[in-house]
Amino acid sequence: EFNLSTKKVILSKEVIDLTKKETSLIEFFLYNKWKLINKSDLINSVWWEHEIVSVSDNTINVTVSKVRKKLWETFNLQTRINEWYILED
Repeated sequence: EFNLSTKKVILSKEVIDLTKKETSLIEFFLYNKWKLINKSDLINSVWWEHEIVSVSDNTINVTVSKVRKKLWETFNLQTRINEWYILED
């Protein structure tokens, strides 16, 4: 469960500790469920306060990986051709 007003994620009745970027990433994917999202879209929406050149693929990959680990199988975020993501049911 993601509470839009408090920006908290609750999994099995427990609040999951997330960074601001992880929370922003989850929120972005929830608003764009079932849409193919490329890394440029993520940079523009989640890392918008940084210079585009300063956000590496590794930064995105690590943040996505952390979210996947924290939310286990409940956050069905798929990778497509190492450049695109899609949140499925």
